[in-house]
Formats: sequence, C-alpha cells, structure tokens
Amino acid sequence: MRNVVKTLSVVLIALVLMAGCCKKEEEVKVPATETIKLQENASTGYKWEIKVADESIAKIESNEYTEKTSEDIVGAPGFRTIKVAGLKEGTTTITLKYVGPGKKKPVAKTLVYDVTVNADKDASLVLEV
Repeated sequence: MRNVVKTLSVVLIALVLMAGCCKKEEEVKVPATETIKLQENASTGYKWEIKVADESIAKIESNEYTEKTSEDIVGAPGFRTIKVAGLKEGTTTITLKYVGPGKKKPVAKTLVYDVTVNADKDASLVLEV
C-alpha cells in the first residue's frame, strides 16, 4: 500500500511539474497610442487635414469628429479626435491643417507634431511651437 501511495505521489508531482513547464505565458506588448484632440466646427466647412510624413513609422489609427451635445446651439463646434499608433522605431512628423471649404481651401491654422516611436512601438508626440 505504501508503494502505491509513493508511486501515485511521484506520478502526481511529475504531472504537476510537466503541466507547469509546458504552460507558456507570454507578455504581449500592445503599442500605446497617443491622442490629439482639436476643436473643429463642421458647420462652417472647416476641417482638419492630416499628413503623416513617414507612414512606415506611425499611422493614424482613428480619426473621428464628435459634435458637442451639451449645448443646443446650432453651429456649435465639436471635437476632432485623432489617435496615433507607432509601427516601428523612429521619428516622423504629423502635420495638421485646419482648412476651409472650396477649391482654394484657405488654411486657418497649421500644427506640426514631432512623433517619436520607441522600440516597444509606443508613440510620443511633441507639438512644435
């Protein structure tokens, strides 16, 4: 009986050890995104145009316009929310132009962000002043 208990104990310990050694836990790093939030007034025809200088380093992950709902004023401005994700290590720039309607598209404002993406593909933004 003692030998059976010893044998079962050894088998049980071996199974536990084998299960532990075969289980793989991988840490998967998800690249962090940076968010740019800008005021925009769609009712005037003005909107933000986006240009990424090197799209192999960073990309625009999302680009959404949200109307301001807290005010019941016709023509009230909303917000443009732009999420930037890193693709590979390096630096690039993102240029945003607030352009008006029509063929000439007058530029009311220009913003330039320096984008640095680290080895973990985390993007960081710095607005050039």
